[in-house]
Amino acid sequence: MLKHQRFVWVLSGIILSLLIASCNMPAGGYSSSKINGVEKVYRYDGGGEKVLVYEIDAAHKLTVYDQNDRRAQQMLARQQMAEQVTQTNAERIELIKHAPKRKPSDPIFVYLNLVELDNTMAQAEKPKGAIFEQIKKEFENDPIIRLVSKNKMKQGKTTGAINAMKGSSSDKAPGADVEISIRCFSKEVYGKNSKGKPASAPGVAFEAVVICNYIPADYKASESGHILKNVEVTRKLVDQIKNIIKNKIGPTIPANRSL
Repeated sequence: MLKHQRFVWVLSGIILSLLIASCNMPAGGYSSSKINGVEKVYRYDGGGEKVLVYEIDAAHKLTVYDQNDRRAQQMLARQQMAEQVTQTNAERIELIKHAPKRKPSDPIFVYLNLVELDNTMAQAEKPKGAIFEQIKKEFENDPIIRLVSKNKMKQGKTTGAINAMKGSSSDKAPGADVEISIRCFSKEVYGKNSKGKPASAPGVAFEAVVICNYIPADYKASESGHILKNVEVTRKLVDQIKNIIKNKIGPTIPANRSL
């Protein structure tokens, strides 16, 4: 659900640019040009004359010159759809802002994406998936945060209910409140050796993005340290993420999670 919601948030800003790409390729009696960020689409009439049909400026504003043209009508319909998405999204966000909020003791449902590893960490990780499992473990005993699975999220989208991966079977929710994406990569760390001299050593670093599913907000967390202290580094990263979820995102989550 979260990714679909997020897609709705950004759809109004990019929908025209995505759809333009499908219409810019010359087909039949049409051709296009792009100068200084302005896209112009032309049609060749029966006499071979080049006629300007519509143009889209760098800000994705559509200007139609031939209201009867097939392509122009398609672009107008898409523009209307984008405007409707923008309006619907704005109304939803306002509703959430003014809606009663969850209690501090209520659970927060979180989806943890698989950790993205660079080549070095992917080769060094043993067994495969160990980094994700270690991060996941740091969340599992939290009294507020409930991790949810991707399959359950898909089920929640179609049935309006979702079971938490932990807790009783009666714990249900329409989807994740928060989504976490984490990147793990190798990094040199610097310090002093046993003789007190400057030295470097192989290290591990994490960068996380924590995304709210209700009022649009992205938060970032990062942590790094010696590769042999990866468990400690992981714990510190998760502590940062938990603080973001509970203290920054938590107070914005509506009591009615179906909003």
